[in-house]
Amino acid sequence: MASTWFRARRGVAVTLIAGPPTDPALLRSAGVRSADRIVTMSTNENENLAAAAAVSKIRGEPEPGDLLVRIENPRSRRDLTARGILYSIDAFSLAS
Repeated sequence: MASTWFRARRGVAVTLIAGPPTDPALLRSAGVRSADRIVTMSTNENENLAAAAAVSKIRGEPEPGDLLVRIENPRSRRDLTARGILYSIDAFSLAS
């Protein structure tokens, strides 16, 4: 299954991707070119960053807020912000 669509709330369509999050064909089929927002939510930070890089190759450099990446490690967030890779940090946590 390449992707699954569901409605998060009225008027909002959400696509969940089942498969390798760095696969360009899978990302294209899920509609990353036309998506308003892209969120990477794996529990693996390296996988989230790799998915974000793959999305950026398809879409180009994202505007702040267009590509949201889950990074739980505070040190990683600080380092990525200091290197100019993250524009801002809006930290939130998902209950396990």
